[in-house]
Amino acid sequence: MKRPFKRQALAALGTMMVAGAACFAENPLGFPEYTQTVTATFATPADAAAAQAVIASLPGGAACSFGTRWDDTNPRHLAKAAMLEQIGVKGAFYIVSGTRREAPQSFRIAGIRELIRRGHAIGNHTVTHPFVLDLSPEAMFAQFLRCRIDLECDTDHSVVSYASPYGWYQNRWMDSRIKSLAVKMLPECGLWVSGDNPIADVGVPDDLLYPANRFSADDKNPNYDRFQAGLKAQMAVAARSPRAPRITLGTHSWCDDAGNAKQQAWLKKHCVRDDWVQLNDYEYGAYRYSALNGSVARQAATGSRAVFVVRRFDPAALGDGIPLSLSFSKEPSGVECGGKPLARGANGTWTLPHDASRHTVAKVGLAGADGMCEKLPGLALKVVPDLAARKVTVTFRNGSAVALRDVYGVVHLPPEFSDRRRTFLITSVDAGSSVERVIDGGAAEKMVYPSGSELYAASLDFSQGDERARLWTVSTVEVPKRMTPRDVVRWTGIVPAATIDDGKLMALSAETGPLSPLGDDVKWLSPPANPSGAWYLVTPGGRSMSKAETAAATPAGATVFAFQFAADAGANVEMLTNIAVCDGKAAVFLNGAKLPVGRSRMRIPVRKGTNRIVARIGVKADKYTKAVQMAICENGELCTPCTPVPFPEGSGGIK
Repeated sequence: MKRPFKRQALAALGTMMVAGAACFAENPLGFPEYTQTVTATFATPADAAAAQAVIASLPGGAACSFGTRWDDTNPRHLAKAAMLEQIGVKGAFYIVSGTRREAPQSFRIAGIRELIRRGHAIGNHTVTHPFVLDLSPEAMFAQFLRCRIDLECDTDHSVVSYASPYGWYQNRWMDSRIKSLAVKMLPECGLWVSGDNPIADVGVPDDLLYPANRFSADDKNPNYDRFQAGLKAQMAVAARSPRAPRITLGTHSWCDDAGNAKQQAWLKKHCVRDDWVQLNDYEYGAYRYSALNGSVARQAATGSRAVFVVRRFDPAALGDGIPLSLSFSKEPSGVECGGKPLARGANGTWTLPHDASRHTVAKVGLAGADGMCEKLPGLALKVVPDLAARKVTVTFRNGSAVALRDVYGVVHLPPEFSDRRRTFLITSVDAGSSVERVIDGGAAEKMVYPSGSELYAASLDFSQGDERARLWTVSTVEVPKRMTPRDVVRWTGIVPAATIDDGKLMALSAETGPLSPLGDDVKWLSPPANPSGAWYLVTPGGRSMSKAETAAATPAGATVFAFQFAADAGANVEMLTNIAVCDGKAAVFLNGAKLPVGRSRMRIPVRKGTNRIVARIGVKADKYTKAVQMAICENGELCTPCTPVPFPEGSGGIK
C-alpha cells in the first residue's frame, strides 16, 4: 500500500534539502565521517540536471517512528519483548547496571544480551537508580558514564540512550542550571537518545539529544482509556514538533500476561501503521543523527545520469548499522552505489546500506588498572590525569600481531571542565607500536565546585581484521578535600511543627555563639553522610521515611536546619534554594531577620564575618522526603560558594 503522504513529502523536498544542509551538517559529536557515491538514472537529461536528493527524515519516508520503553532491570522484560515481537513492535529496555535485588545477575548479563539478539535495544538507567539531580555533578557524570561502560562490556554493543530514574521530577531542584548541566552531560557521555519526553529550556541543541514523546497506560493494570488519551496527546505533540518525530509507550514491565495481552491488542490496533516505522533506540538514534547531520550533494550530471555524494557517519560510533533512505526530487528509474543497485523502498525512497567495510562494534572490553584487557589481549590503554597541570594523557599500545585501522578515540573529562568530550582519529597503529595523546583540560565549568571523586575515561574504537572493537579505560581521582556546607550544616530531622515557632528561630539566627538547643526532645544532628550527594544539600532526600517520621509529618511535621558562612561586608552574595518548592510556607531567617522565600534565587543582606541562616520547612506525609537544597554563593555562581563556618561541637545538644 502506498502511503498517503508521499506526494506532499516529495513536493517539499527542495525546501527540506536547503534547510537541512545549511543547518544540520555539523556533526556535533565528532563522529568519524565517510562518503559514498550514488548514481541515479532519470527519464531525461533535463531531469538528471535538475534532480536533488536528501536523506529522508525517517526510514522509508515514514511520518513517525514508534517504539516502546521499559525501565529497570526486570526479568519480566523478556515476556514484554515476546509480546512486542508477535506484532512487529520494538522495545528499549533501560537497565540499572548495578546489581539490584529484583534482578539476578544472570539476567543482567544473559537476559539483556537476549533482548538485543531479538532486535530490541538496551538503554542506560544509571548504576544505582538515584534521584540524579540530588547528586553532585561528579556523581551524576559517573552514574551516566559508568552505566554505559558496564552495559557495553556486558553486551558487546554500543549503548546510546538514557532514561532518568524517577524522570526529571519537575521543580525539585534549586536552579535550572543544575538540570541544564545534567542534560548537557548526556550527549557528552555518548547518550544522545532520550527515553524521556523533550526536556525544554536547558540549552541543549535539539540535534544533540533526541527525545521521545512518551505516554503510559498504567504499568500494573493497563487501562484502555489512558492508552487512547495518552497516544492522542503525544501524536498531537509530535505533529507540532517535527524535530522529534517519535512516539513511545511504556514505563515499566510490571503487568502480568493478561496485561501484556491487552497492550498487544491496543498496539496492534493503533500503533502498527503503514505510515509509521517501528524502531528501537539504536536504530532511531543512528538514523536521526545521520538524517540531521549528514548531507547529499550533487556532484555531476551526464546525460540521463546524475552523481551524488552522500556524507554519513561510521556505524560503530552511531551504535547501529541502519541503512539510509534517500529521496529524490525527480523520480529515478534506478539508483546504484559502487556498481550495485539500490533497493527501492517505501514512498519512492531508495535504501543505501553502509559501505561493506564499515562495521558496528562487535566486542567491548574494559582495561584494568594495568591498562590490559583480557577480552582484547595484547592491547593496553590508560588515561592518566594530572590535576596540577589540568591535563590528561591517554596512552595506547598495540601489542597484538596485526595493525589496527581507523582508530577513533574519545576522551571524557569530569564536570569541572567546560569542554568535557574530546575526539581524535588515527589512521593506523602498527603492531608493537604505541601512541600518546595529551589533552589540555581547558576552561573550567562555572556551574561546578569540584568535590568527592572525579571520573576520567577514554575509549578507542578500532578495526582488527574484519571486526570492529572498543576498548575502555577509566581513572578515578579524589579531589583535594575542601569544606562545604554539607559538612557543617545541622538539622533536626522531622519533628512536630508546633514545637518550633518563628520567634524561636529568628532569635536562634541572631546568635553568634554555640548553636542553642530547640528543646529537650529536639536535638541537632549532622545529616547522614552521602559522598555522592551535592555539596549544597542541607537535608537528606530521595529516601523513604521511617514510621516515626511519617507520624511526625502527620498532620503537621517540619524539619529545621542551620548553617553558617563567612562573607565580606557589602559582598554580592546570592542564595539559591528550592525551599519554596519544598514548602510554600517555609520560614527562613538570616542574622535575626526573616527573608522572603518566594524565589529560588535572591541577593541576601550579609554582614562582614560570620552569618547564620536558620530555616523551617514543612514536611508532608509522603513515601519520600524531598532534599532541601541551599547554596550561598558569591555572585550566585555555584562554583564560588561562601566559606562555611562550623558550629562548635559538644554544646547545645549537638551530636
